[in-house]
Amino acid sequence: MSEVIIFDTEYTAWEGSRERRWRGPGEVREIVQIGAVSLRAESLDEAGQFEVLMRPERNPVLSSYFTALTGISQAELQRAGRSFSDGVARFRQFVGPRTAYCYGVDDQFIVDQGLRQNAGHPWPSFFAH
Repeated sequence: MSEVIIFDTEYTAWEGSRERRWRGPGEVREIVQIGAVSLRAESLDEAGQFEVLMRPERNPVLSSYFTALTGISQAELQRAGRSFSDGVARFRQFVGPRTAYCYGVDDQFIVDQGLRQNAGHPWPSFFAH
């Protein structure tokens, strides 16, 4: 049975950071959450779900803007957040041999940027957009 993965990321943000293209002082986009679903290709029925919270390293305190936008609180991140490398490893395990897709280039850019910032964590070849 063929399945595909659709995923999305949430990453650090501040009031106006998008308009500034994250060029304000200290504004570095770091992945905070990866969410994904596995869909059966022939029916698009859901076959599985995945979510991981990842603790940002450069900006470990979430902005109130980010929390209002995503509903992810600092307390939740402290309780359930994982390191970047652990989060990526868990996502890779969920995806397995399937292909993972996202909408647009933002997610690909953020993941690529995160991997560059955390050298030694190669992004698997399953990524498509």
